[in-house]
Amino acid sequence: MRTVHVSLVLVLFLAVFAFPAQAAEEKHPLHVLKATFSTSASSASRSVQGLCSIWLKNLSDVAVDGVKITVKLREGSRVIRTLEKDLGTLESGKKSFLDFKFEEYSERTLKPQIWVTYNGVKGPVTFEAEPPVW
Repeated sequence: MRTVHVSLVLVLFLAVFAFPAQAAEEKHPLHVLKATFSTSASSASRSVQGLCSIWLKNLSDVAVDGVKITVKLREGSRVIRTLEKDLGTLESGKKSFLDFKFEEYSERTLKPQIWVTYNGVKGPVTFEAEPPVW
């Protein structure tokens, strides 16, 4: 009886520590196909002007509503500016193209971080898009 308890504890130990559960990556109905990020910096005024263009596609069989795109402009770990556009509803299989223009002073380099929000079954869902950025 004692060996049964020891083996049960050993199996539980292996299940918890040796083989940790890995969450399956959630499939989102929206996909960022591509994003372009172009900037021009002025050394005299220490400013950055730029344009971020995003191609978004609905991969599901139904329309997705409450679609909102958020672009966070970062310098290192610091968020310099947050740009948002509300897209509304994106029909099944349709693509959408969004442009974000910006101008920031006292900055030299900015990198984008793209977040997509939509209305899911249990409420709003937000995920970070990792498109090829050129």
